[in-house]
Amino acid sequence: MDGGRYRAFISYSHNDKKHLERLQVHLKGFLNVGDEKESLNFICDNVWDDSKIAVGSDWQKEIRDALNQAKLAVLLVSADFFGSDFIRDKELKVLLEAARTGQVQVVPVILSASVFERTELSNYQSINPVTEPLMKMKPDEQEELWQRLADRIYSVLNPEKSAKN
Repeated sequence: MDGGRYRAFISYSHNDKKHLERLQVHLKGFLNVGDEKESLNFICDNVWDDSKIAVGSDWQKEIRDALNQAKLAVLLVSADFFGSDFIRDKELKVLLEAARTGQVQVVPVILSASVFERTELSNYQSINPVTEPLMKMKPDEQEELWQRLADRIYSVLNPEKSAKN
């Protein structure tokens, strides 16, 4: 992977924002792991979604920069995700090209029924099977999925820390 790539980029439809927020809660749990400054850097600097765009910023540039820094792409997949022109035209094109060249690891999370299996994304192993979308899971199973994903993000972005555990 490219040394200039160090972030997790989370792509989602704004209609699925509640799922992003649940993942963020699980990621915040890493504030209790190890050195406080390192953990805060992991959350604040290395895990990116569009909620980090400051008012008055050139939001398209912010997204382009984050895409170019992505080492890991977490895709919250739903019909709304595939229905987004912005995701399809601006985010997926860049992420899939980087994945083809080995610069980005793609991790789909299947939220609900969609055209996932008919797309190029189906070439990438999702964290949950298409037959077991998050929306069909019991609440405790959903929490387990979010924690598995948070652990995956942490281990990809902090391989030296993960190797010790």
